[in-house]
Amino acid sequence: MLESIGVRERPVWARGPAHIDGEEIVIEGGEVELYTLPDSEHGASLLVDLGNLGKLGEIVRGEDLSTRLIDTVRLRETNRALEFAGTHGLLWRGPTRVAGGEVRESLKRWYLAGLEFAISMNVYSNIIRSQEQGSAEALRSYLRTLRDGGIFGHILLSDDDELTEYASIQLAERITRGMADCTPTLSAACGLLRNGKKVGRAGDFRFGNNPGSLVGAANYLLALLVSRKELVRECEECGGMFLPTDPRQKEHKKCGNRRRKREERERSRAGHQRS
Repeated sequence: MLESIGVRERPVWARGPAHIDGEEIVIEGGEVELYTLPDSEHGASLLVDLGNLGKLGEIVRGEDLSTRLIDTVRLRETNRALEFAGTHGLLWRGPTRVAGGEVRESLKRWYLAGLEFAISMNVYSNIIRSQEQGSAEALRSYLRTLRDGGIFGHILLSDDDELTEYASIQLAERITRGMADCTPTLSAACGLLRNGKKVGRAGDFRFGNNPGSLVGAANYLLALLVSRKELVRECEECGGMFLPTDPRQKEHKKCGNRRRKREERERSRAGHQRS
């Protein structure tokens, strides 16, 4: 006999105000808000904001007791972490853990997770860029930057097609590892609730994901984006990653507005000087 599990809400996560204590970020359980994860409202911002956590710090060289060189992390820009916690929550500890009271996570782990995700975003962006330009030089240049920083130690292939294929395989493996704590789900839309209402009708199904962390959720969203060949670009104005709403878009809307205002001021000054 089949037994129904009943109508259920989609997976949720917890977000709320946080504070920095040394090298840890802390959320108090009594102050959090639950929200649907992943959700179209903040899915795009989760991708960009997680990548931006890679700006929390920097890898610096230090020496251990045996004088061998090792990588260490110097933290900076911790306000970025507070904004992330307020918008999305902690990376690995969700509603169950947060409900128990004060919860802490390492900012250095946040930085490394953000850096890893930013690399995946940039590799994909440069694969697309190389295909648009008919040359893999953009991709090769980015991988060379990673290699010079000690992050990527492989030989850069001289053949454009081979390099693009190699980068595509590496990207797929990176994203797959990032989804290690995700559980694939298949749900009847009539058995799912969103804001108290059924998502769809009988016979309508949703393939989805029950993530164990925000890192897993973001990699799942990136996998969807990559499989659909949607665009990810580096803003030509500020250098940050964004998801364009139009293939011709080369910068964030806010950055575009700032650039246009700056160009207007420069034209105005030039006009006054000529007169």
